[in-house]
Amino acid sequence: MNDRVSRLDSIRRGIDALDAELLELLNRRVRRIFEVVAVKRCEDEPHYYRPEREAALLRRLVAANEGPLPDGEVTRLFREIVSTCRALEQRLVIGCTTVEEACAAIGHFGGAVDIRTTSNVSEAFGAVATARFDYATIEFSRAGFASPVAVELPERRLSICGEWYARSGERFVVIGRESVPPTGNDWTSLIVRAQDVTAIEAWCRDSNLQVRSTPVAEHASSVVEVAMHASEPRLAHFVARFGGGVLGTYPDSSAGVCPE
Repeated sequence: MNDRVSRLDSIRRGIDALDAELLELLNRRVRRIFEVVAVKRCEDEPHYYRPEREAALLRRLVAANEGPLPDGEVTRLFREIVSTCRALEQRLVIGCTTVEEACAAIGHFGGAVDIRTTSNVSEAFGAVATARFDYATIEFSRAGFASPVAVELPERRLSICGEWYARSGERFVVIGRESVPPTGNDWTSLIVRAQDVTAIEAWCRDSNLQVRSTPVAEHASSVVEVAMHASEPRLAHFVARFGGGVLGTYPDSSAGVCPE
């Protein structure tokens, strides 16, 4: 018994020492964040949330992970670290209309954000468009149909800049005011006429590109998503050909970004 207790005490002292090292490393990271803040103060419109950088960070960490910590837990832990550090620069305000959307927002951005509830999605969009909210998180689809509010994005000059999958399989998207630069693993969402979906899917297959499509509820259109960034010339040419609007480009959540 004494040997077991002695061994446990030794292990626990080792864990305590590691905790102290982790704390020091986290504070070193925060000091670096303060350096970033000092530089950003010189910018006219500093951007505190950079989806492409966060996606690249999480992918890099997952690629470097040798375990035994599971990749999903690496993603979850570092998302919270990033969220906390980002809040020291600027605490984001996220609009949601349901509890599920609020949970998705915290899952995507981490817990260091302020959630604001609205009575409907259009109200949330308006708050983002007028910069009262930084972003909104909405349920993308239900029962196999995309939300009809998706068609409002181009006219409001808003775009999809992220996605999140709940453990139940429900998909949510993040709505913002700016486009996301390429990350190397991206999706572009297009709003197209329903009769054009087959042609677009055929073009994607011929181009060896992943594609997924979802009809818009109560609307003669579909959301088609192509595994390519909107800045790619061949995709831009294709969009112009079919006259579809771009709803946004965002990092692929399956490439080490989503903790599920």
